[in-house]
Amino acid sequence: MTSIYSYSDLPDFRQFIRNLVDITMPVSDALAGFREVSILPKRLGQLTVEEVITKTEFIEQIYKALKKMKPETRYRLPYDKVERLKSELITSSL
Repeated sequence: MTSIYSYSDLPDFRQFIRNLVDITMPVSDALAGFREVSILPKRLGQLTVEEVITKTEFIEQIYKALKKMKPETRYRLPYDKVERLKSELITSSL
């Protein structure tokens, strides 16, 4: 999962947090694969997973903070249009 939008609702995200194995790591490290982690408030990112699990309101705060970033509407391609056109011309001429 690479986005908060992969989780259908708060209980689904809560279950994800509770299933984390290493409860001593900071939340920001646990969510490092999420694209929205960059907008997570520092105070929430510095909490450990164990602290978040014991106080369930932290899970809701993290969920709402991550949801503030809008979902992606376009996919980012690893190349630009000019490169793609060049490769299409090369393959079509073969």
